Amino acid sequence: MKRITLLIIAISASIHSFTQITLNFRTTMFNNLTTSKLSTNVLTNKAGMPDSIFGFNGSSACNASTFASWQYAYQSLYVGFIGTPSYPTPETILAQVPDSPTSEIKINGLYYKYNHLADNAVSSGLIHLTDTLFYDGPNSGNPYLEKTCVAVSPMYPAEVPLNVIFRGGAIYGNLTANIASASIDFGNGSGYVSFVANNLYDISYSSEGTYTITLRLTLTNNSLVYAKSTLKVSGEADLFKSTSLSGFHDDYKCSSCGVVPNENYTYQIVRSGSNNDGLIKVWYGKNASGQTKTSLTKPIVIVDGFDPVPLKAVDRSAEEIYFETNFNNSYPTTCTDNILHETRMNIPEGLLDRLGNLGYDIAIVDFEWGGNYISENVETLKQCITHINNLLSQNGSTEQLIVMGPSMGALISRIALSQMTNHNAKLYISYDGPHKGAYIPMPLQRLYGTALNEANQALTTTEIMLALFGWPAQAVGLLNFQIAVNGVLTEYSPLTCPAAQQMLMYHYTGTTGNNAFAPSSLHTSLYNSIAGVYPQNCMNVAISCGDGHGNNQVTFSDVTQGADYLNYLKGGAIKCKIEFKELPDNGTLSPYMRLNLYSEKWGIKFNYFNKTYYSCSTSTSKSYERRPGGSFNGTNELFGLLGKMYDRYECFMPLASVFDLTSNVSNNIFSEFGIPSGRNFTKNIYPSKSPFDMLYVCDENRYHVLRGPQPVGGDASVPGMNQDMGDFVVFLVENLDYIEGATQSAVYDLYDIYYNNGIQTCSQAFNVDLLENGIVTKSYNSSAVTISDATLTGNNKSIEVYSTQGITIGNNTTIGNGTSFLADFALCPQQ
Repeated sequence: MKRITLLIIAISASIHSFTQITLNFRTTMFNNLTTSKLSTNVLTNKAGMPDSIFGFNGSSACNASTFASWQYAYQSLYVGFIGTPSYPTPETILAQVPDSPTSEIKINGLYYKYNHLADNAVSSGLIHLTDTLFYDGPNSGNPYLEKTCVAVSPMYPAEVPLNVIFRGGAIYGNLTANIASASIDFGNGSGYVSFVANNLYDISYSSEGTYTITLRLTLTNNSLVYAKSTLKVSGEADLFKSTSLSGFHDDYKCSSCGVVPNENYTYQIVRSGSNNDGLIKVWYGKNASGQTKTSLTKPIVIVDGFDPVPLKAVDRSAEEIYFETNFNNSYPTTCTDNILHETRMNIPEGLLDRLGNLGYDIAIVDFEWGGNYISENVETLKQCITHINNLLSQNGSTEQLIVMGPSMGALISRIALSQMTNHNAKLYISYDGPHKGAYIPMPLQRLYGTALNEANQALTTTEIMLALFGWPAQAVGLLNFQIAVNGVLTEYSPLTCPAAQQMLMYHYTGTTGNNAFAPSSLHTSLYNSIAGVYPQNCMNVAISCGDGHGNNQVTFSDVTQGADYLNYLKGGAIKCKIEFKELPDNGTLSPYMRLNLYSEKWGIKFNYFNKTYYSCSTSTSKSYERRPGGSFNGTNELFGLLGKMYDRYECFMPLASVFDLTSNVSNNIFSEFGIPSGRNFTKNIYPSKSPFDMLYVCDENRYHVLRGPQPVGGDASVPGMNQDMGDFVVFLVENLDYIEGATQSAVYDLYDIYYNNGIQTCSQAFNVDLLENGIVTKSYNSSAVTISDATLTGNNKSIEVYSTQGITIGNNTTIGNGTSFLADFALCPQQ
C-alpha cells in the first residue's frame, strides 16, 4: 500500500483539505496515540463520539439517562479503558436484564473521569492522521480534555408495573473510592433512601407515567454529585423477555366500557407442541323474539390473523378481533377505558351487531401464537371447526358454517377447509387474504434485518451501541427489544417468525447479494403445496381492500419509480442517513436501500456503518410499493422502527394475491370481470382468471382489513372496512342459497331488492322463485306477469304483485293468505 502522510497544521487551508476524508471507524485507529498525556486511564474516543455523555456531568441539573444511553456510557468506559478493562464486559451487564418487569430489577451507577480529544486537536497539530491511523502531532501541548460522567439506570429497557422491586447494584468507574455514601430517590414521593448494593426496594407508584430516579453521591470531601434516569411506569406492564411468551389474553382495552359485550361461551383447543393451542369465544345471536339465545345454533366463524409477538400488549385478544370486525365510523378513534359504558348504545350497528340481530352466532377463533407455522394453526382451526360442528349437533341444529378470515386468517381458513371432507361450511369469505403472499418493501425489511441480525455479525458490540444510540428514539427502543427478548427475538420477530417468512412474497433472508428479490424457502414450499387448492362444497368469496380500477397507492403517486421515497438525515454527534428506493421495472441493477451511520469531527467523516444494497427486478420479481391493493404502513408492524419519518402507506396485499389472479390478468378488476358501473362486486363468470365464485373490490386503495387508522393527510390511509363491505357480507350470508344458482345480473337484482325491503322495481326481471322464498314481498312490473307451478305464501309475509300489462295465474299455483294482485297498475315506483 502506498503510504501517504498528511501533516495537519493550524491553518485553514489544511482544514479545508481534510473535509473530504472519510474513514470507517474502528477502535484501533487510536492505539498509536501516546497515553502519557492522559490524565485518566480512559479515552472515550475509542468507543465513538463522547458528546452524547457530556450531559451526565454530575450537577443537580444533569441530563437524565435512559437504559440505552446508560449502556452507551458504560460502553464508553469499557472500550475507552487503556489496557485490559477492569470492569465487567458489556455483555455481562446486559445479562442482568430480568425476564419480566415482575422480577427484581437491578439499578446500576457510573462514576468515572475520562479524557476525550479536544475539538482543535487536529487543527492545532496535536494529532495527525497517517493511513487511516491517528498519531501524536508535531506540535506540543495536550490534545486531551477531562470530564466526569455520573449516570444511573435500572437494568430494564421497558415499562415497569405500578409496584416494582428494585435491587441495589454496583457503581462502576475510576472514582468510586471518592464516594462516602450514596442515596437514591425513586421519584415516588418518598424522598431519598440509602443506596446499598443488594438491598431490595419495594416501590409503589400511584399512577402511570414517566418518573425520574435520582442517585445522589456524597463524596469524601462532603460535596455532592447527581445522576438521573427516566422510568416509564404502566398499570399493565408487559412480559418483556421470556422463553414462554405464549398464552391467551383477555386484556382488551375496553373491557369495562361495554363497546364489546361479554362472550357467552369459551372453549380452548389444546394441542401438543409449543404455542399450538386455540381459543374459541362465542357471542350468541338473537332469537325470533329479539332475546339473546342460550346456545350456538347458527355460527359465523371469524379466524384471527397475523400476531407475531405473543405479548399481552401486541397479541390481539378475541375481544379486539370482535371490536375491529364490528367497527364502523361512529366508533371512537381509539379504545380506552374512558369510554362510558352506555356509549355502545349510541353507536349504530356494526357488522357483527347486524349479524347477531339476524340470529347468527359470532364464534371467534384466536390462535395462541399468530406467528406460528401456517400448518400448525391450520390444524388448530380444523379442531376448532370440528368442535363447533359438534356443538351444533348437540344443540339439534342443522345449520352450516360460514367461515370468514381476515388477512392471514383467510389463508389459514382456505387451507383448513380444503383439507376437511366434513367441514360443514356453506360459505368461505376471504377478506384481503394473501393467496399469493403479502408484501413489505424490501428496503424496510433490509433496514430491519440490518438492525437486528446483520449488525450483530458486522459490527462490534460497542459499534452497535454507538450506531443505534444516534438513531431516532424508536430505533433505540428496538435495540432495547433486542436486548430484552434476547434468544427468542428471531422466533417472535414480525419479519422472521415462521408465518412472516411463509407469507411474504419477498424476504430479506431469501434475497442475497445483488440478485432479484426472492422469497424465503418457507414461502415457496407453502405456496407450491396449496397452488389451486380451495375449499370444496361451499361458495368461495374474496374481498379486497384495493382499488379495482388499478390506481396506484395515494402516498406513492408523487414518487418517480426508481427515485427515493425516503431520504432521511437526522442526528447530532452521530448522524443517521437512510435512503429507500423503489426498483424500476427495466430490470437493471439498482440500489434500493442505503444505511449510513456516521459522525463528523476535525473535518473527517467517521463511518460506523455504511452499506448500500442492490437488486434488479425481473418479470417475476417486482416492487409493489405503489401498486393497487390493501395498503399498510410497514413501520406499524416493525415496532415503529422509523416513526414519523417514514409515513407512507404501501401496497401490502396486492389485488393479484387477494383474488389469486392468473398471470395475464390486469389490476383493472372492474374491466377484467365485467363489473358494471355503480357496483363493487360480481359473481365470477371467468373462473380461468380467479378461482373465487364472487369478488368484491373497492373504488380506492383502503387500509388492509377491518378497522385501520383514521385518514392521515387526506385519504392516505382510508380505514379498511366500510359500510358497503358490511352490506355485501350481510347480503351474502342472508341470500346464499339463491345466489349460488343465480346469474350475474340476477344477483345484482337480488342485492337491490334485499336492500329495498323486498321491493322489486319495474326495471328488474320478474322471478317467481323470489316470491316463493319470501325474498320479494312487493313486485312491480311493466310487462305482463304469468305465475305457474308456484306456491305463494310469503313465508308468513304478505305478497303484493303489480303489473301494468296484466297478471295470469297458471296451473299448479297455490295462493296463500295475504297475497294480492293488481293488474293495469298505471305507474311504476321510482327506482
